[in-house]
Amino acid sequence: MIIKHLVVTLLVSISLLGCTIATPFRTSDSGKDPDRLVLVALTHVVLDSDSPHKDLFWDYVFRIEGDLPKISGAIGHSIRKRLFADEGWTMSVWEDEASMNNFVRSGIHNEAVEKAGGALKLVEYARVKLPRSKIPPSWDEVERLLLEQNPKSAKSG
Repeated sequence: MIIKHLVVTLLVSISLLGCTIATPFRTSDSGKDPDRLVLVALTHVVLDSDSPHKDLFWDYVFRIEGDLPKISGAIGHSIRKRLFADEGWTMSVWEDEASMNNFVRSGIHNEAVEKAGGALKLVEYARVKLPRSKIPPSWDEVERLLLEQNPKSAKSG
């Protein structure tokens, strides 16, 4: 009976290796002007599994996620992570490029890059303007956009 339980546990664990989990898309947007273009900023990261900064990286990601609703020009966001792996994605939606750039230059973002950036093995970015009515894009669309805008990474990875 114990062996059967171990085999089932192992098979379930193996089947989850490729699975991802995402936070719901959180938005403070009222949906006004559905045809207006907004900026969708996408990031894909693979962390160095040996980095002592791995956990700190995720601490910053979730801390920043909590602060995003208070940041001027932020419309919405979501985070996705591969289970049992050091890989993740972020999606943030902004009123415009200036709002996103103000965030990128902000204290919390700079602190995160300085203190936890050493955990990054690979980082890819993509930006796209979409009508408000089309946000959030699906995670399949996010992956497509990242591959499209980072073709060298797709070939080497």
